Amino acid sequence: MLPRILTYLLIGLAVVGVFAFVFPQYLNFVWIGLSALFVVGLAVMVYIYSKRVFTLMKEMKKQ
Repeated sequence: MLPRILTYLLIGLAVVGVFAFVFPQYLNFVWIGLSALFVVGLAVMVYIYSKRVFTLMKEMKKQ
């Protein structure tokens, strides 16, 4: 699991580095896009985990 995550991070860093080297004038848009993806990812995680917590709480009340 850890080697896979590290591989994805290195590939992502390489892509951003090449993009920054080839198209430096568009780097601000890349950061804005990555920030938007991060916020969307956090929102999805909050939704999924809050749904799980409420399901567990309902099950605990039934017992």
